[in-house]
Amino acid sequence: MEHPIDQLGGTSAVAGLVGVASATVSGWRRDGIPIKRCVTLEQKTGVMRWALRPGDWWEIWPELMARPDAPAMDVCMPASSEPANEDEGAAR
Repeated sequence: MEHPIDQLGGTSAVAGLVGVASATVSGWRRDGIPIKRCVTLEQKTGVMRWALRPGDWWEIWPELMARPDAPAMDVCMPASSEPANEDEGAAR
């Protein structure tokens, strides 16, 4: 599967689009594209936020799930994922 940064034209291209150093974008390959950068990248490139953060887009932008072109949830969620327990961490 192609990394979202490659879909956007590569490290240097993404760095230029959002005005950060290429080294910063290189870190995003490991850590994921920051949420605060996704809308800007979507607007500038047309690549949807769900493609930029395929592992958690529905949690960040639940309103996108209503779009008819949104990917199916079973395609986006890793097979080993389990729904979060709402009570988890409540006693901490």
